[in-house]
Amino acid sequence: MSDEISPELAERYEKATADLIASRLRWLIPTLIGMLLFGGIPQAFDPLLSADRRITATCIRFVSAIILAALWRVCRGARGLSTLRSFAYVFVVMGFLTMTTIQMVSRPLRIGPTIYIVLTYINCFLVPWRVRDTILIVVMGFAAYTAEAIKIGDFPKTDTYLLSSIFFVMGSFMAVLLKRDDERRRLHEFLLQDEVKRQKEELERDLDFARRVHLSLIPQSVEMDEAEVAVAYAPMSYIGGDYANFVMAQDGRLVFFMSDITGHGVPAALIANRIHTEVQRLMKEPIGPGELLHQLDVFATAQLEGTDLFLSAFSGILDFGEKKLIYSNHGHPPQILYQKREGRIQLLKPRSPLLGIGIPGPPPQESETDLPLERGDRVILFTDGITETHGRNEEMFGQERLEAFATEHASLPPKQFNEALTQAIDTFREGPIRDDLFLLTIRVK
Repeated sequence: MSDEISPELAERYEKATADLIASRLRWLIPTLIGMLLFGGIPQAFDPLLSADRRITATCIRFVSAIILAALWRVCRGARGLSTLRSFAYVFVVMGFLTMTTIQMVSRPLRIGPTIYIVLTYINCFLVPWRVRDTILIVVMGFAAYTAEAIKIGDFPKTDTYLLSSIFFVMGSFMAVLLKRDDERRRLHEFLLQDEVKRQKEELERDLDFARRVHLSLIPQSVEMDEAEVAVAYAPMSYIGGDYANFVMAQDGRLVFFMSDITGHGVPAALIANRIHTEVQRLMKEPIGPGELLHQLDVFATAQLEGTDLFLSAFSGILDFGEKKLIYSNHGHPPQILYQKREGRIQLLKPRSPLLGIGIPGPPPQESETDLPLERGDRVILFTDGITETHGRNEEMFGQERLEAFATEHASLPPKQFNEALTQAIDTFREGPIRDDLFLLTIRVK
């Protein structure tokens, strides 16, 4: 084996083999103990046996059971492959020796070579022996058969014993060949499993790195003089296609953006990474939300050509000087503006199609909407992973439940509001997360 695989892999293979032998011995030894004890009950009351022979056979069974029990106890703490193989040898020897000894002191029974071939086969495949170990087991089995032949008088009758021996040797030879092929197959399977495990670990490392890179794109919660912004994000898997960003422009206005790319996992995350780069560039331009999404649509259409991906997007500007909210919604779920004075919800509905599908929407300025803004108002941005969270009987969390929650918990600071909403969604949900969850709450001071 050392010629076929590296030393490190050979060491792992030996450890796996040792673990397999240990697990087999943990149930094989108690099984044999049970067979010795309970199988000897009829013999202990056999009237055709003398009292001396019954006592001798019973003592042999009990002594063997005690030795095997001690072996089982020692095996539980053993770790090395050579040690466990030695224990397996002891187990096989005890099995053959006990059977042969009991036969010697019991009534002569013509068991014949068949039972010994069967037992030899069983012992050859009970644990992952090497080929040379299998040959040794075959020798033990043949020795046990010879002892039985002497007991019943077949030995040295050459005709009966010789034919039986040939039959036994042929069967044993087949066992050795099968064991050789079994050892090769087991090694091959181990190498395949090790390769799959290695590739899985490498993939998990890559995904973990991708997750950390993806999370670095997500903005952190921040508190400014004009507003407080809180962010909560939970991808369905390692990485996802939900994205948001915000920046305080040089003119003192807060520009913010949220998008949801179709699909999940790596493809959506790669597109989110490209969207991030383009959005960062557009946010530095002195343009409105409508124009930002218009230019992003041109970019997304070119980037997503030939794919099944597209995205919904929402962009807005909080103008603290003019005290107004300017927004544009391209296929995104209706976002929420909670107006503190009136204590009511204003829905920020879409007026333009999805981005990246090649269908032109209205002119940029016509896709924009202006709403008055006052101190204490808050904008709640989210992706459809929030409203489409499934509960019992496939019921969804829904827009109405979200609006009711926003009204009821309007007094909470943005960070605590996000935490409370996330907890409410976790309580409502039945089963695993089915979509990325993104929540961005802005409270005007």
